[in-house]
Amino acid sequence: MKLNKKEIKDKILPFLEKSVFEFLNTHKNESFYSFAIGASGNDSCHIFLYLSTEEYFQELLEDEDEEFKNDEQDVYEYRYSVADWKYPEFSELEILNHDKLEEFYKSFNLEENAIDYNKCYEHILELYCECLIDFESTETYKKIPKTDDFKNICSEHDGFIKDFENRMNKVRERLSSNYR
Repeated sequence: MKLNKKEIKDKILPFLEKSVFEFLNTHKNESFYSFAIGASGNDSCHIFLYLSTEEYFQELLEDEDEEFKNDEQDVYEYRYSVADWKYPEFSELEILNHDKLEEFYKSFNLEENAIDYNKCYEHILELYCECLIDFESTETYKKIPKTDDFKNICSEHDGFIKDFENRMNKVRERLSSNYR
């Protein structure tokens, strides 16, 4: 089974617009330093939405010891650890159910019917990045009150921010080269 990118994007983009619009209507006096699509791909394929504020992050940081606070890389990773954000999983959408996800995994068969789950999952994450990039051009996205260093990420469980950034940059570059 090949993923129907258009069908999935047509499902995700309206979800992003509606969910973020509703969220912003109930959080009018806050500004955010990051927005994330969090991916889940274990038994089924879901996305979760996350937002966080600088004020909340600074409160979390106050509870950390000085050694941690002085390690720029640790602080940077912590800042983009979506599980610790002020608004984790404020909305959720199932993209593929378990059976459809297995069908997709099987389409990536390698020698002797081995399945490269990492390759499949990376393909899905890159598609989510594309959706996030598409979302950036919407009116709803433009209405998000953002800090100067605002960042969009597509996160995954137990991932690292540098991997998220590299993936997003790779997708941005691929998309921009398609338009040249």
